[in-house]
Amino acid sequence: MRAKEYIACSEASLKHPAEIRQIIDEMLPLRSSRQQTVDYYNRKLIADIRLQACLLQKELYEKNNAMQTAEPEEFQMKEGEIPAEIDIIRLEPEKKLCDELAVHHDLSGTIPDGDALDFAARYYGLTGQPLLDKIAAELYIMAPPQLKKPVEKPAEHPVVMMPPPKFSFFLHPLSNTRPHKTITPEVAYRYITGHYAKLRTEQLRAIADPKQRSAFKCANFDVATFGGTFVTRKAGDLICASHMMVLDFDHIPDRIDELKQKLPLDHMFETVLIFRSPSGDGLKWVIGLIPDACKADDTPMTHLDIFRMVSFYLKKTYDLEAAPSGKDICRACFMPYDNTAVFNPFYGDI
Repeated sequence: MRAKEYIACSEASLKHPAEIRQIIDEMLPLRSSRQQTVDYYNRKLIADIRLQACLLQKELYEKNNAMQTAEPEEFQMKEGEIPAEIDIIRLEPEKKLCDELAVHHDLSGTIPDGDALDFAARYYGLTGQPLLDKIAAELYIMAPPQLKKPVEKPAEHPVVMMPPPKFSFFLHPLSNTRPHKTITPEVAYRYITGHYAKLRTEQLRAIADPKQRSAFKCANFDVATFGGTFVTRKAGDLICASHMMVLDFDHIPDRIDELKQKLPLDHMFETVLIFRSPSGDGLKWVIGLIPDACKADDTPMTHLDIFRMVSFYLKKTYDLEAAPSGKDICRACFMPYDNTAVFNPFYGDI
């Protein structure tokens, strides 16, 4: 308001008081809105630019073209010429900096729209690599660009899954040495985590006397020979090795949960299956073996050699004593109930 008061007092000395009052009236709302301020100055700026451009064009015309009654010859359409427009297309308009493509549009509709290569192809009557060679020759380019050949995808080979190892399963009692059937690690896992041995496992763990417990286990628990398939349960009747080994850790009730987590993560040996023993205070660990493993002198390693190596590693790494019965490839492993057993899915049935 002080600006208006100043104008009222100094109106006699101002050259254009009315125009100044108009400007002040236009600028009063700008004090309360930033957007109105921006719009006002943009509008004024654009109007001023247009005014200056018009004045400049008028001045140039009056100076240079006062005696010229027709359009200059260089701007006149000649016979055979095609009126066309050139547009610039931003390939990724959402980005501030992006690649651009120049395209032409024939106002007469004589030639279809396209880019420079489309126009050159129509002009020279060539396409593909011959067109690039021609353009390179016209522009004196020593090495013409090469068209990118489509990348050939390598032939897709189907993933061949190896069948799971197989071993013999025997029905109780332990004195039965004739296998009932051949099973896989996944079948054994479903047996252990299922209902098959749940009742007998609970009954066994309720028996306090060690001798009675051992007799009950031998009479009522089914067994499996994880080492392979057999005609009868003895090493000489081996049909086919499974390349697996089962190791028993007895009387370690305080370490069962710890070892169930650590042993499957051990990178030295691949866990197939790990579960609690029938008594409940031990652990059984089934591992996969390397087929045709050899010693330093290239002689084949036996099941006993591998057992000794694994036992030494377990003692040194985990302070674990593996039961010596694991040295026999025909070793019978009792199949209890354990719904927290850990199974490696890579040994699952196909």
